[in-house]
Amino acid sequence: MAYRLKSIRYNGSPRKILLQNENGPCPLLAAANALLLRGVIALPQNCVQNNVASINDVVNILADRALKQAGENGAHHVAEVLSIFPNLQYGMDVNPKFTAGPQGVEYTQNVTAFDLMGVDLVHGWLLDSQDLETTSAVGNKSYNELVEIVIKGKEAATEAEKISLKIRERENEVEALKNDDKSGVNAAVEKNSACLSDATESVISACGDVLSTVIDQKDQNKEDSVIKKIETDISEMKSKLASLSTLTSSASIAERFLRTTSHQLTYYGLTELNSHLSEQSLCVFFRNNHFATLTKQKGILYLLVTDLGYANVEDVLWEKLDNITGDTEYANENFLLSKPIESLNTAMGPSLSPEQMLAQTSITEADLQLALQLSQNDNDAVAMKAIDEEEGKLIAAATEASLKDWNVNSEEEKTELVNQGYESKVSPVSEVDLDREFALKLQSKYEEESRSEDLVRRIKLEENNSKRQELNAHDRKAESEQEKSACNIS
Repeated sequence: MAYRLKSIRYNGSPRKILLQNENGPCPLLAAANALLLRGVIALPQNCVQNNVASINDVVNILADRALKQAGENGAHHVAEVLSIFPNLQYGMDVNPKFTAGPQGVEYTQNVTAFDLMGVDLVHGWLLDSQDLETTSAVGNKSYNELVEIVIKGKEAATEAEKISLKIRERENEVEALKNDDKSGVNAAVEKNSACLSDATESVISACGDVLSTVIDQKDQNKEDSVIKKIETDISEMKSKLASLSTLTSSASIAERFLRTTSHQLTYYGLTELNSHLSEQSLCVFFRNNHFATLTKQKGILYLLVTDLGYANVEDVLWEKLDNITGDTEYANENFLLSKPIESLNTAMGPSLSPEQMLAQTSITEADLQLALQLSQNDNDAVAMKAIDEEEGKLIAAATEASLKDWNVNSEEEKTELVNQGYESKVSPVSEVDLDREFALKLQSKYEEESRSEDLVRRIKLEENNSKRQELNAHDRKAESEQEKSACNIS
């Protein structure tokens, strides 16, 4: 991943900021821009010259910033946090709290990275404290906890419906039992009335009726016990139903809050943000899983525009943050409102993507290195030629000196041979023989020197061939890398 640069002025000072293809989820870019605008970090010179920075360039300067901030005591902790830096180019999870102020978020390792860089992470998804009903349901819970409550509330609603149905069934059972009891009592009364009206019935029969009534009373007591147990179960189910209803109600309120603030910004949150930030402060603003550089100028909140589409539009640099509907106004580097977008003049600039610019820069640097090496090789070739010429002169001088020595030595050897011929009393050596002997020795010397010269030339030739092979291999490698880069760009 790569980021194109844009030259701007912030509060009168020249600055470079990083742009992205879309106002995406990159928290690393938002933090880097906040620090670049403060002037506490700087991009490498080669990035400034080429007008593009790689993700590695950004990670390195932010890591260096974190190390300086932490000092020696926090070096171990920093090493752990730095391991997550490269992943922050793809976004990060933020779990905001709705009643804990603009900096109220769940503390995680990702949030620790912002602390190490010395950049505040803020949001405006806040609940108005005057909304007592919603505040009671939400409390100090975070977004994740609230979502969990909503899920449990839906499960509770399903369970409450089942319990309500069961309560109605049990109540019907009690009603039926009570109706049966009334029927039994009425039958006993009619029976006793018949006994009393029959004057001829004996006393024993009357006693039998009384005994039957006592038995019926025992049955009645048993049924009353069953009814009482069912009513106890009904009472317990109603108590559980009340708890489920409370949870369902809280979940419904929480769900309504999340639904009505789905844009993750409230007017109450805007007010709190404005009160929280000091004038000309710079921080990172979180909303809808996106991150942006936020500043406050003359009591107004502004978001830095990093969309690559505005790279060549000088009058669009800041976006006013003064409503939650998305209706926005743009401002220039002096925080003066810009003209309508359709009437702005777009300056001409490169149409390449940041990745293509980075690839082109790599190819250019490779070409430069190759040119330098070729230049060095050319210089080496000139030097080798000069050395060869110097060696040739030395060999010629040595040959001339050797010939002079031979001329002197030849006369001496002639005299010596002649003397040897007289002293040994052998027939005097003829002039022809002496000349032949001298010629053979002279030829032997010349052949030895020639072999030495040939050896030197062969060594030099092998060295030159070796250098040419290395140069050809380098050329082929450079051409291969250029072809790969061209394929990647296409």
